[in-house]
Amino acid sequence: MNENTNTENTAAQADEQKKEPIKKVTKDMIISDLAMEDAGIVDILMDAGMHCLFCSAAFYESLEEASMVHGIDADDLVAQINEYLELKNSSKKEDAAEEANNQ
Repeated sequence: MNENTNTENTAAQADEQKKEPIKKVTKDMIISDLAMEDAGIVDILMDAGMHCLFCSAAFYESLEEASMVHGIDADDLVAQINEYLELKNSSKKEDAAEEANNQ
């Protein structure tokens, strides 16, 4: 295998590994993953009282576990985040449709 083929394979693998944005949150998701995904999620978590988003526990603690530690209702928090994501995704779809209509 020559060097060019190897480089092409690496680029293709990198494209496959690109993550889709989170569309729906569940209680078993890791706090730091959620925080790194979207600044809006960070705002929701901070508003709920979860101020240590990047402490060491956030890298292995689920949303449900962190909610329990902070005395937050995990189901309510999941609902708030999912509502935010739904609104965000629907806005993107509307923007794309409007852009397509303008062309």
